[in-house]
Amino acid sequence: MKKKILSICGSILVTGIFVGIANYLNQTYFPLPPGVSMENKPALELYLKYLPGGAFAITFSGMMLGGFAGAFTAVMIDGIDGGRHALLVASLFTLYGVVGMLMVAHPWPLWFINLFTYLSFGIMGSKTAFKVRG
Repeated sequence: MKKKILSICGSILVTGIFVGIANYLNQTYFPLPPGVSMENKPALELYLKYLPGGAFAITFSGMMLGGFAGAFTAVMIDGIDGGRHALLVASLFTLYGVVGMLMVAHPWPLWFINLFTYLSFGIMGSKTAFKVRG
């Protein structure tokens, strides 16, 4: 039971670290202009509509690396059950992203990135970890 809990918590932690780093980089390199905030949703939605490509690349990289590394971590901690835990965590991060995008309108590329990145790279991370484990 301890391995199952550690597998899920480890996967959440590792995935969250990569996503957090990507969010930090986005805020550093693409800060919100004056007057744009979570409280001013129309201005935020307009800003997101014209988001620079670099911000998409950073977001995609964070989700890709987070999904892969989180799944890899889950499998390395708990073997076969870790594969299921990895998919659970990838699904939770996907759901978390959908909830965030429903709160503030996001452009369709971010929807596409969110809906497919965590799960697809989570599967790749799980498969890689199974090969490493032997």
